[in-house]
Amino acid sequence: MFFRIINSPRASISTRLTVFFVFSFALCLAATFAFTYLKLSYSLEKLSREVISSKMRELDAVIEKGGLGGLASFINSDEERVRNAPFLVRVLTESGEAVFSKTSQQQKTFDFATFYGRLPPPRNTLGWRSIQAVDDEDTFDILTEHVGRGLYLQIGKSSEDRDSLLESVEYDFAWATVIFVVLSVGLALWYARRALRPLANLTNTILQIEHGEFSRRVPDPLANDELRELSRTFNRMIDRIERLVTGMKQSVDNLAHDIRTPLTRARARAEAAILSGDQAEACTALEDVTENLNELTALVDQLLDISEAESGALKLKLQLVEVSTIGEQVVDLYQVVAEDRQIKLVNSIQSGILWPVDRLRIKRVIANLVDNAIKFSPSEATVEIRGFVQNDQLVLEVLDRGHGVDPASLPFIWDRLYQADASRSEKGSGLGLALVRSIVEAHGGSVEVNETSSAGSCFRVIFPPASSNLRTANPMT
Repeated sequence: MFFRIINSPRASISTRLTVFFVFSFALCLAATFAFTYLKLSYSLEKLSREVISSKMRELDAVIEKGGLGGLASFINSDEERVRNAPFLVRVLTESGEAVFSKTSQQQKTFDFATFYGRLPPPRNTLGWRSIQAVDDEDTFDILTEHVGRGLYLQIGKSSEDRDSLLESVEYDFAWATVIFVVLSVGLALWYARRALRPLANLTNTILQIEHGEFSRRVPDPLANDELRELSRTFNRMIDRIERLVTGMKQSVDNLAHDIRTPLTRARARAEAAILSGDQAEACTALEDVTENLNELTALVDQLLDISEAESGALKLKLQLVEVSTIGEQVVDLYQVVAEDRQIKLVNSIQSGILWPVDRLRIKRVIANLVDNAIKFSPSEATVEIRGFVQNDQLVLEVLDRGHGVDPASLPFIWDRLYQADASRSEKGSGLGLALVRSIVEAHGGSVEVNETSSAGSCFRVIFPPASSNLRTANPMT
């Protein structure tokens, strides 16, 4: 029954805990009683035999001093009659004939006649003997010893007193067990439900979130235990998921806008060219359509590159390249955009650094970081590209003098489609930093962002030691 409930898939955790607790408690209680009962029974039996042995020494001294007459006077005296009442006292000769006998007040249920008839001569029955009661579980313990003068002294006592005490203990324990088990069931149910209340709250919160209530959170348990940490971890996870969902919704809107805008422009130009019937206008329209399609192609290529990098399918064309030349190319590419915004663009990559990388993709990494830096830097600011070797690793940094990155957004800015600040006028697809991380990690490197000593941010890209990729890289500058 116990294992059936414990292993039942339909039983609740509180039920299983209650059954397990009650069963364990009852088992421990039974083991405690068994040990106590056996210990008490042994102690009472030992005490009874010590009492009989003490009486044996006392009466032996009486016989030695006054003989059988002294023994009879001693036992029948008013002072000793009551004290000697529980004891059987017999004095036997060598042949087993009883020359003195005093019955015990508790020997009525024992068949002493049959017992005496089966006994050999006293010299062969020295020590302890026991008689079982006829219709009871009591025993009568008898000690036989030689007391000199050819006489043997037998003293016995019934176990009725100690058996009555043990029965009383059994009865009291039975009632105590019933009471304790009932109380333990109630206590176990109460504690199990109280201990599992955080799990119930967690389940209710999950159901509410499942129905779209993303603002719900699990109440913080009072106990500082594992369930409290579970609740807090779940709340942190939901906070992050809520931020990601909100950010993804905003980013998807931006991405849809980025896709819709070139499509709308291309469609409008194509329709205008068709309606005009002018061949020159048609050629100009085709150029505009091609430009818009190139924007869409670049956006799709970014998504594909991120997916390939995250799945490990991105193929790199590693070559030993002059890293400073890549920085010069990026500066040339964004120089006009920077000048329009009155931003100074500086390439500070140390010359002479050769590193095995994919030239086109690393160029895209630096370009994306520079594009972000220009977007979020104020006028007359400086955007600097730095590169150097540190601890046998290539470090590339892009520093800006913009608003910096909100600390709450730091864990998410590398996620695809994440927009760090929805209030900014500069919108993007949210793919730039995700693509940066994907390409760098495909090279075995890492990315990070830190606040600079002044206003702005420092985006850092770290590549592993060049020796790890030299075997697959071809020299190229």
